[in-house]
Amino acid sequence: MTNAPRSYHKEKLTLTYLLTSIFLIILVDITFYFLEGHPLKDMVLDLLLEGSLLLLVLFTANYVWKKFTFEMETNHSIAKDLLKTKESANLWERKSKDFVIEFQAHVTIQFNEWNLSKSEKAVALFVLQGKSSKEISSIRFTSERTIRNQCHSIYEKSGLGGKSELSAYFLNELIGDYLV
Repeated sequence: MTNAPRSYHKEKLTLTYLLTSIFLIILVDITFYFLEGHPLKDMVLDLLLEGSLLLLVLFTANYVWKKFTFEMETNHSIAKDLLKTKESANLWERKSKDFVIEFQAHVTIQFNEWNLSKSEKAVALFVLQGKSSKEISSIRFTSERTIRNQCHSIYEKSGLGGKSELSAYFLNELIGDYLV
């Protein structure tokens, strides 16, 4: 739980104690009037004033108690909703990670079915990332011609016509019949 509900609880108790103290002081004052034997007609104005204060204190205490209770329930409800949202987000995060792992496994399986060499697999992954032959050659510390030859071999083994068809092959696996 957060500090806010505890703070509300402390404020609620403080106000309750304060209002209860005022109530008790007024009650004791009225009781002493009667015990001292003051005539009722002399006390009418004081009794009306103190009785009104007594009722005001009771109504205020009731209002404050209800208000703080409502706020506590609201905070509790918000905390529960937040927890559910976090759980849902964690679930989606796990599902998306699982999906990525499954997709990576699918790509690896397909590369193996096409009998790509280790170097061709690495180059094919860079192609799928949208890297140019020049960028791939720089990353792999090899010539651009070697990368172009490896790409040609990848397209020949896969039966695909080039970079765009290679990317589209795996993108179609992701999308499936979604757009149809």
